[in-house]
Amino acid sequence: MKSEYKILLIALLLPILYKLFNWNGEKPGGVYNLMNDGDTPSVYQKVTFPNGDLYEGEMKNKTMNGRGRYVFADGSTYVGDFLENKFHGKGRYVQPDGKSYEGYFENDVKKGRGVLRFPDGSEYEGEFDNDLFNGLGTLKLSNGSVYTGQFLNDKFYGKGRYSYANGDVYEGEFISNLKQGTGVYLFANGDRYEGQFFKGMMQGLGTMYFANGTNKVGQYERGRCITALN
Repeated sequence: MKSEYKILLIALLLPILYKLFNWNGEKPGGVYNLMNDGDTPSVYQKVTFPNGDLYEGEMKNKTMNGRGRYVFADGSTYVGDFLENKFHGKGRYVQPDGKSYEGYFENDVKKGRGVLRFPDGSEYEGEFDNDLFNGLGTLKLSNGSVYTGQFLNDKFYGKGRYSYANGDVYEGEFISNLKQGTGVYLFANGDRYEGQFFKGMMQGLGTMYFANGTNKVGQYERGRCITALN
């Protein structure tokens, strides 16, 4: 008799258990959307971590996969694509101090095209690799100066153009943020220097063309002509 009651109880509980573990709709703790891939459903839910971080979005295989929103305990927020618990794809990351990045990520680091905005109003738009400016980009500084050209590990490196806030313009080669190699420096007063640069200064063979029509060919050192050749 007891065994018959057990069988009846199991029969009554089975439909309830099925609904609990195969739910489509809302329930406390999250919104479940089952899209079966074998035995691994994709779900949309909220997760609070012991350190105070919060995740809300798609999950699969108990990991963050798909679109979601991650709020760190310090107030930083990421909204975008996830892959295996990492920022991966397109997203937007905002810090409490106002610094923000919008663009592409790969394995939690900035990689690909993106825009990085700083609290002081400066802005970089261009290519990233390993979380740093790498490749072609434009950096607009809060003082009005603008650099457009090649970057390597957050520094001007290669060919580029730097427009100073005072109206001067340099176009040429850079190494580690400094003018180095061959370039042209246009002064706001109309003068122009064409020639060699070293560690940010006119150094080597070059020609200064003055706004009054004259010029001076010579050997330059630390920004000054030390030997005139004409």
